[in-house]
Amino acid sequence: MSGKTSLVRALLKAGATYYSDEFALLDKEGILHPYPVPLSIRKERNIVGCKTALEGLGIQPGTEPLPVGLVVIAKYQRYARWNPEILTPSQSMLAMMNNTVAARGDPAFSMPILKKVALNAKTIASKRGNAKRAARAILEEMQWNADY
Repeated sequence: MSGKTSLVRALLKAGATYYSDEFALLDKEGILHPYPVPLSIRKERNIVGCKTALEGLGIQPGTEPLPVGLVVIAKYQRYARWNPEILTPSQSMLAMMNNTVAARGDPAFSMPILKKVALNAKTIASKRGNAKRAARAILEEMQWNADY
């Protein structure tokens, strides 16, 4: 209920390529691999979402592994204004560990992978309100990173 799927859908509508919604699949080098699963879309304020096939939404998932260039920590908060803060690699790693299932079960395996991502990718964090506005800002940040 943190707004992940809403933000993913807004990113896709704004031109992003779908790799995953709920989980990021990283190899030992910290490279992101596609993990295309149906989106769990909630109606109104339902707790349980309805699994919706990607094809039914017109989504073509990415197919090639990619290095992680930007990590976004963005939790939905009604009326919040997008105001990203750049996290240090240490802050980034802690934030990713809080959101990594494998870090709880096998930290010795997952921490070196997250460390590679934290050292090689920019991480930003902000509360966000409207998913469409946040998606535009995130894609602009990605473009700026790619240009410089």
